[in-house]
Amino acid sequence: MIADRLRAAILQAAISGKLTDQRPEDGTATELLEQIAAERDALVKAKKRKKQKPLPPITDEDRPFPIPSNWEWARFGDLVIDHIGGGTPSKNVPAYWNGNIPWASVKDLKGRYLVKTTDRISIEGVDHSSTNVVPEGSLIVCMRMAVGKAVMTLIETAINQDLRAFELYRLIDNEFFLYWYESQEITGSGVTVKGITVDFLLKHPFALPPLAEQERIVAKLDEVLPLIDQLAELEREREHLDREFAKAIERAILQAAISGKLTKQHPEDGTADELLETIRSERQQLEKEGKIKKQKPLPPVDKTDEPFALPGSWAWSRLGHVFNMQAGKNVAVGDISEVGEYPCYGGNGLRGYVADYNRDGTYPLIGRQGALCGNINVASGRFFATEHAVVVETFGRTSPTWAALALEQLNLNQYATATAQPGLSVEKLKVVPVPLPPVGEQERIAAKLNRALPLAREIGGLVS
Repeated sequence: MIADRLRAAILQAAISGKLTDQRPEDGTATELLEQIAAERDALVKAKKRKKQKPLPPITDEDRPFPIPSNWEWARFGDLVIDHIGGGTPSKNVPAYWNGNIPWASVKDLKGRYLVKTTDRISIEGVDHSSTNVVPEGSLIVCMRMAVGKAVMTLIETAINQDLRAFELYRLIDNEFFLYWYESQEITGSGVTVKGITVDFLLKHPFALPPLAEQERIVAKLDEVLPLIDQLAELEREREHLDREFAKAIERAILQAAISGKLTKQHPEDGTADELLETIRSERQQLEKEGKIKKQKPLPPVDKTDEPFALPGSWAWSRLGHVFNMQAGKNVAVGDISEVGEYPCYGGNGLRGYVADYNRDGTYPLIGRQGALCGNINVASGRFFATEHAVVVETFGRTSPTWAALALEQLNLNQYATATAQPGLSVEKLKVVPVPLPPVGEQERIAAKLNRALPLAREIGGLVS
């Protein structure tokens, strides 16, 4: 989004000295670092702080961009008085929990400030675990999982093992540090759980301005960034409207397609009644040969089952009259792999690959179990359909492409059982009314939709 790029650009300008002016009366960051060093030595001498290991000097590689002459490159560790980690009291001891001490974990790091926590622990929980209580005004950094997140705590709180609290010298503006941290691309490393180390943070280069300019930068960002947040919200609203507009266009196109308003009717196409007669003849022959099961008679479609009018050459029918529908076969999970000779389709599409196939051709597939039951996929060639997919077989040169589009528009999910595990039975699907055009018009509808739908999706930026 434009707002995201603009925010990143403004933050970069801020931390490189391009957002505010430099004033001689501010002094220099070199002088600031000297004051911090003197304060650190005094704390060490008073035994209030351990002497830290020397940090490596700043090299040219540590300077990713130029900074004003009165700024100075430093290490993050040069600005830290102390840092402390946390832990989690045992969940098996009720006395450690629901006490009076806030206890922060990753889920509590929202926004820029920590003002409350989801959980609280007791003094016993602090005493019998590795957690620590950090003072108000500490900077809490997420070291694992949501790496790159930092907040300032406005309350005294204990922290868990995924967090670390840093106390900065008084000559560093905490708000400025928060903005600096937000500008950094700290992604962490690790295969299972991403994380960063304390050593990594302490050695991280930091472009330091004088304290007065830090405060001016914060004031400028506090003025500008809320406007960018407003822009971001407007962009999200516009994207939502674009998506909804594209979906509305797509729905209108599909509705026009299945009601005979998208294409012209040609007399030479014949009629849907003639097509149904051809389908009946083919079904009877296949039943006679034992290739498909003979189905029970289905009721005719009466006027009350017709949700909209159709052209004279079309006809309302039942899915069971137009198609043969049969669930696939069970396959063991262990027999499905990421690579193989034949694609294996379940209720929600491609599941993987198997060593055998049970269908050869082009077939629409109806998902028959789960929250997405009723969704439509199309499989072509040799493939295996599992018991969670209903294979739709067409007759009388009926277009499988048109069949899939028509099935999609029927919103078959509405016929699912209202249970914890929704499902569609083939018998219930057979009686669903479907508008049927002649074969020639089916092909024209499919061709027109293949051109029109991508354009509609592109309007909302939905092209996959």
